[in-house]
Amino acid sequence: MKMIKVLAERLNRKVAPMHTVGYNATIAETAKLFVKENIGAALVEKYVPEQGAFAGIISEKDIIKCCAENVDMNKIPIHQIMHKNMIIANILDDVKATVRKMRENHIRHIPLEEHGKIIALISIRDLMYCVDMEQEIAMSHINDMFGATRRDVNF
Repeated sequence: MKMIKVLAERLNRKVAPMHTVGYNATIAETAKLFVKENIGAALVEKYVPEQGAFAGIISEKDIIKCCAENVDMNKIPIHQIMHKNMIIANILDDVKATVRKMRENHIRHIPLEEHGKIIALISIRDLMYCVDMEQEIAMSHINDMFGATRRDVNF
């Protein structure tokens, strides 16, 4: 399965492709966005925004780290704590390769690019949803092949 299918499933579930935060937004403002939108990461817009290009990524783990360090979250801009070197996946990448990349880099969100432009921010939850759906479809096909018709009974 390719990452383009993960994006399609995300959009099919009416989930926004990505959330962004302004370059100079404070950590507190970003945390409020995370709570309001129920998200765990956002892309940070460039100081001078250009379509499909971002300065970095910020995650809930980064914000928690600031809490632990007792920083003034109302004064520090998000660009001071964001990750500038983003790990990125392409829409034509294989899901297994992307999961491996995320695991190796200890990340739960990965920007998805097409033709050199970031078009979405994919979470590990999005990947799990698609893998689960694919397994369910495969099991349905197996049940059909062997004549099983009841889903509430294990044969």
